[in-house]
Amino acid sequence: MERESITFYCGVSHGFWSYHRAEPGPLICISPIVGDGSGKFRPTGVYVPDGTLVLQDSGAYGEPLSAFSRRLTFAYALKRQEQHAEKYNYSDKIAYRASYDLLVDHRMIAEKGSSVRKIVRCNGITGIEAVDITVRAAKFIDKHRSGYHLALNAQGSTPIQYFQCVQKIMPLFQDGDVLGLGGCCIIGRKPSMMHDFLEMLSLVIPFAASEGVKRVHLYGSIYTPALSACLAICDHHGIAMSTDSAFPSFAPRLGKWGYGSWRRSKYSRPPVLPSCKTQSCELGTNCLGLKCIEHIKLTREWLSNFRERESERYQFYARNLDQYCLGQVLDLDLEDV
Repeated sequence: MERESITFYCGVSHGFWSYHRAEPGPLICISPIVGDGSGKFRPTGVYVPDGTLVLQDSGAYGEPLSAFSRRLTFAYALKRQEQHAEKYNYSDKIAYRASYDLLVDHRMIAEKGSSVRKIVRCNGITGIEAVDITVRAAKFIDKHRSGYHLALNAQGSTPIQYFQCVQKIMPLFQDGDVLGLGGCCIIGRKPSMMHDFLEMLSLVIPFAASEGVKRVHLYGSIYTPALSACLAICDHHGIAMSTDSAFPSFAPRLGKWGYGSWRRSKYSRPPVLPSCKTQSCELGTNCLGLKCIEHIKLTREWLSNFRERESERYQFYARNLDQYCLGQVLDLDLEDV
């Protein structure tokens, strides 16, 4: 039997979805905090079913001004992870605990004369500093493993910076750890980043394979071209791949359904019914909460069978691996975000 294409960790930040108990499946990603898009954040309240395994993120993604100012110390960030796992009773369910990297693609900058914040990407010297902090974060959590496997995260504002970051954290790897590819979650919104993404993969994946890395985790990406490109080169070098996203759990709320080959161009948000509020909906009811649960299951099945479900696009990238280093293998679908 052919191995699973892409393992999916469903992002979870609530215990209920439109009055229905959250059912995210066997693998989930939890951050101790979640941002609201305006620079504010709150602690996440989650429910972790028995038998579910957790990729515990550091919380760096959700922080306001998350690039440089108001960063936590490494020790406090770890304490935040530990306390969250204890509070929501999943300390014994953690598959990977992530290092507290510094995100290069979610630096919140306040525009002059406005309370609105915008997301900008680090570059140049700023990116070098982000890499340095990311490497130090990996070294810190390596010294405080507490028996857990780690997701040792990499960052970089250029492919070369990214590769140098991976080189520096590689000596920390132990059997069972995963290499976390951070800074790629906004490619779906900024497809022009695919050029650098491809070049980064051409540097990082062969090197990681030569160093014995068995799995990479692509953070926060459900963008079909990026998944295709990453899976193709990982397959070529014998590395397993996983990803996470919270979006499948609330896409139906935004009137969105599916990805890639099964994306619907027209989809209407399901209703919240009186039976939802009493948690008495029968299986198959067309209500928002149950459709969110269904959408996650279908997303996981799609990713698990990605090579076959997205065969044309996957094969396109697999045939052109030698062009990754030039960033020239582009097959973008701007609708598929």
